[in-house]
Amino acid sequence: MRTLAILGLVLVCAAPPAGAGPILESAARLAAEVQPRRSTCLTAALAGRDAAERRERSTSYFVGGIVLPVVMPLLARATPPSPPAALVEGRRTADAACFRDGYRQRAQEKNADSGWAGSGFGLALWGTIIVALTAGDPGEIEFPF
Repeated sequence: MRTLAILGLVLVCAAPPAGAGPILESAARLAAEVQPRRSTCLTAALAGRDAAERRERSTSYFVGGIVLPVVMPLLARATPPSPPAALVEGRRTADAACFRDGYRQRAQEKNADSGWAGSGFGLALWGTIIVALTAGDPGEIEFPF
C-alpha cells in the first residue's frame, strides 16, 4: 500500500514530458542532413579501398623488404600513394576526398604488409647466408677485410 501511494505521488507530481523545442527540432534537422553525407563519404571511402585492393601492386615493397629489411615497411608507412586521376575524376569534391583517403589507407596497409613479409623473408635469407658462410672450421674462414 505504501509503495502504491509513493508511486501515485510521483506520477501526480512529476513534470510533464518536454515537448520538442526549437533546439531539438534543429538538431533533428541537422542530423537528417548529415546522415546522407556521412553514408556517401563512407561509400566513397569503401570504393577507394576496393580500388586500392585491385590496382595497387606491392611487389616492389616485398623485394625491397628482402634487400632492406625493416626499412621498406617503414618507408611504405611514411609515403602514402595517390590514386590514379582517372579513378577520382567523375566524383564530387567531398566524395573524391573520401575516395582518396580510403585508397591511400588501404594501399599504405597493403604496401606495409608486403614490406614486412619481405623483411621476414629477407632476414631469414640473410641469416641463412651468414650461417652458411661462417659454418665449418673456424681456422678455414678468411674474411676479405
